[in-house]
Amino acid sequence: MVGVSDDKMLVQMTRAELRALIDEAVDRAVAAVRDSPDRAMLTTRDVAKLMRVHERTIINWIKSGTLAATRVGSRWRIHPDVLDAFTRPDAA
Repeated sequence: MVGVSDDKMLVQMTRAELRALIDEAVDRAVAAVRDSPDRAMLTTRDVAKLMRVHERTIINWIKSGTLAATRVGSRWRIHPDVLDAFTRPDAA
């Protein structure tokens, strides 16, 4: 359901609809990286932006073993396939 008031738009949706919207956005972002010629690894900042969480949350997930990552020097890198699997635990 969408309601419009002046210059602002209010959108109401169920949790399932919101989850589907988030999944679609993550799919597009992961596909863009996956389809890139160099298949670049993602930084914690990249993943945080994609997941719409704080970068510290991503680091905490990595340190707790919730999200697999590779150490490159002093930085963490996440493979796009790992992120895809992480966002779809039921597909694993």
